[in-house]
Amino acid sequence: MRRDQPQPTVQTLQYRVGKGEWKDVHGATLPAGPVTFYAEAIAPISHLHMDVAGLAAVDRDGSGKYFDTALGASIENVDLSALLPEGTDSVTARVQVSATGINFDRQADDDTGREAVFTVARDPNAAAGPAPAPDADATPAPSGPAKAGITAPARSNDQLPANYAVNLPKGTDNDTFQRAAAQASFHGGLLLAQYPAFGTFFVQSASPTFSPDLGAALVKEGISYDSIGPTRQAPVGGNEAMVPISYETRVAADAAIAAAPRSQGAQAAQGDQDAALTPDPQTGNGWHLQALRALEAQGVDVMRAPVTVGIMDQSVDDTVPDLVGQVDHDKSVSCSFNGIPNRDPAAWRWDDATHGTHVAGSIAAKHDGVGVDGVNPTLRIAAINVASRNGGFFYPEYIVCGFVWAAEHGISVTNGSYYVDPWKVLAPQRPRAGRGPGGRAARG
Repeated sequence: MRRDQPQPTVQTLQYRVGKGEWKDVHGATLPAGPVTFYAEAIAPISHLHMDVAGLAAVDRDGSGKYFDTALGASIENVDLSALLPEGTDSVTARVQVSATGINFDRQADDDTGREAVFTVARDPNAAAGPAPAPDADATPAPSGPAKAGITAPARSNDQLPANYAVNLPKGTDNDTFQRAAAQASFHGGLLLAQYPAFGTFFVQSASPTFSPDLGAALVKEGISYDSIGPTRQAPVGGNEAMVPISYETRVAADAAIAAAPRSQGAQAAQGDQDAALTPDPQTGNGWHLQALRALEAQGVDVMRAPVTVGIMDQSVDDTVPDLVGQVDHDKSVSCSFNGIPNRDPAAWRWDDATHGTHVAGSIAAKHDGVGVDGVNPTLRIAAINVASRNGGFFYPEYIVCGFVWAAEHGISVTNGSYYVDPWKVLAPQRPRAGRGPGGRAARG
C-alpha cells in the first residue's frame, strides 16, 4: 500500500567565500580556494546529506517531526583547487543535497533532493558566465542549415509530466550545447543532468507538446539535433515530479505508476524465493568459482592491481556479513532520482535489494568461512543504484548517470543486469528486427 506522505523540501543551497555574503550556488563561478557551503531543508525530515563535488560531505539527523524548525548543514572551507587539473583554468562541478523524510511507507518514496552546478575557476573574473536566456524577439544568425532529428510526438495528458532525452550531434561545441539547454528552459523545461562531453541532456516538462515544440525552436535557432524523446512511457511520479503540476495531474501520475506492471529486469526476477535461499558455505561447490577456475587463480603469487567493480543494479546491501567492508562508500551512488547522482548511503542502499547484493557477493564476497565466496575478495565494490523504486525500471537517465559516474570515479569495470530498449518508447510501431524476445537494444 502506498500512502501520500509529506516530504521535506530543500529550500536553501548557498555558498560564501571567507566572511562574505551568502549567494546561490547554482550557476555561480567560484574561486579555486576555500569556500563554505550551506544547505537547509524544512520538515518533516529525518536525515540531511550534502556532498560537495566528492571533496567533502556532511550528514545531520532530524527528528522527523512535522513542525520542527528548518534543518541546516554546512561544510566550512572546502578547498576547490583540488578539482582543477594542472594546466586547466576552469572546471564544472556539482553539489548534491538529499533529504530523507519519515519513510513510514517505503513504497511512497517521500525523500527528495537538489543539485546545483557551478564553475570553479583560477580567475573567477575571467571565467565565462552561464549562457543568457534566449530572447524570443531576437533572430540569431545560424551557423549553417539546422537539421531536425527523430522527434517524439506529443504526449497525452495521462503521460505527464515526462522526462526527455535531448541528443545533439557528435562534436557539438559547448556554446551550442548551452544554447540548446537554454531553449529547453525557455520552453518550460526543468533541466536535469547535462553531459556536454557527448552532447546529451535530460529535461523534465509537463507540456504535452514539449518534444515537437523544442525541436522546432532548436531548428529556428540554427541548432541541429539527433533526437528528442521521452525516457519512459509512464508519467514521472512521486518525488521525481519536480515541475509545477496540478493536484489532479499528480494524483493521476501516481495512480498510473502504481497500476503499471513491474520491470522484466533484475527486480522482477527476485521475490520471496530469493529471500528464503540459504547461502552455501562450501566454497568447493561454488559453480562460478569452478567455471572460472577462480580458486586456482587466487593461489597464483602475483601482485594484483587495485580494482573497483561498479554494480549497476537496483542496489547493494553492504550490511550483510559477506560484504561488510567490501563496498567503497566514496564511489557508491544512487542515480534513481531523475538521473541526478546522490552519494547518500540511504539513497543507494536498500535492505531489500536481493539481486544487486547477490551479484556483489558473487564477485567479491569475503572468504571468511561463512556464507558465499566471491571470485575475488580483494576487489572493491561500488554500489551504483540505477533502478526506480517504483516498479524497478531502469530508465536511460539513470543508466547514463551510472556510466558517467563510473568513468569519473576510477571504476575499472561495471556489471549490469538490465536492458534498455529506447525504440519501445521512441518508435513503438517499428518492428524490432535483429533483437530477440524482450527487445534488448542495449545490455549492461
